[in-house]
Amino acid sequence: MESQMFYDDEFPPNLRSLFNPEKQIQDSAKIRHQSLIWARISKIYPNYNVRVEKINPNNIVQGSLGNYDFIPINPQTNQPAFTQLSNNEYWPVILEKAWAKIHGCYENCSSGRTYETFSFLTGAPCQNIKHQDPEYFWKFIKDSDQQLHIISAESFDEQSQIPNFDSKDIVSNHAYSVILVKEVVHNNKKLRLMKLRNPWGKKEWKGDWSKLDQNWTPDLAKQFGLKYLKEGEFYMTTNDYFKYFASTSICKFNESMQRTSLQFTQKLNQITLIEFEVPPSCQDNQLELMLYQTSHKTGRVTDRYYENSQIRMIVGMSKNLSIKMACLKLCLSLMLIKIPLENLILLLDLKTHFIVLIQIVQLQIMPSIMFIMNQTSGFIQI
Repeated sequence: MESQMFYDDEFPPNLRSLFNPEKQIQDSAKIRHQSLIWARISKIYPNYNVRVEKINPNNIVQGSLGNYDFIPINPQTNQPAFTQLSNNEYWPVILEKAWAKIHGCYENCSSGRTYETFSFLTGAPCQNIKHQDPEYFWKFIKDSDQQLHIISAESFDEQSQIPNFDSKDIVSNHAYSVILVKEVVHNNKKLRLMKLRNPWGKKEWKGDWSKLDQNWTPDLAKQFGLKYLKEGEFYMTTNDYFKYFASTSICKFNESMQRTSLQFTQKLNQITLIEFEVPPSCQDNQLELMLYQTSHKTGRVTDRYYENSQIRMIVGMSKNLSIKMACLKLCLSLMLIKIPLENLILLLDLKTHFIVLIQIVQLQIMPSIMFIMNQTSGFIQI
């Protein structure tokens, strides 16, 4: 049988794959995107490389989108229309197209939250933290940094009226990588600095503790490795971080973690019962339960004021049908419940059985719900 080039009928090379059909397309955008052509990578660059030799953030350059079949090409530059490339590596374009297909079209990939992407790529529990309590935040992010979690920061949007926003070269409504957090004693006071990176690889912070700031002493510069900072990387204090960044997203991915998940759709006031057990060998570890609602983009919801449904989740131990329960009414948007297993296993013999009762008490849309369990070692059986 003669081999044929793959053609994706579910994501064809036309405007339907570029735009959300339920939204009004601006004339300027329609004219621009109608000029795009669709081509295979092998036709544009016969010597393309899809092997990942080494992960490098500079391999990806954000293009006009916000985020082996045909891909959209700008005929004027003969380059991919959205994500731009360097080092002749095309895996980011292929990954971008897969992401666009999940969301229904390229337009739906624009903007979004980093924790949603982290969750899709890793399957690990993700948490978005609002900046309210500085001490709690520092303890939390320092612990996450030590555990090598993936951390990102989301800056305030243009309507936030932050003074000196542009003059400090912080991009509004933009995602930054958090690379390192570190605390030292300076002038008999605690100095807490965070190392961030702008994924653009340019436009760096120009406030206190920026690269050329006079606060740096030779000793501090050595401690923080100032001379080794790369393009787009910079340090800033937690006070300034709270001022210019609205929230922090943490992806609790770790190769030593064991994860299992379950996805289901639930109606208003319907109760879903999930039962699982954790073997006693894991009694010194922690179990994390995460429940979140499908993104409105992947759910094909076009309302910009989309809200998550409200739920009641009851988590308890079951033994001989006796249950200890703790009732919580929480928003489905990335809530996280942490259970220290050593405290619970002491009450049970041999194996620990858990049940989770989930009930929607306020329905915004019919949600598809993902239930994820994460633990340091061992195996969770549902």
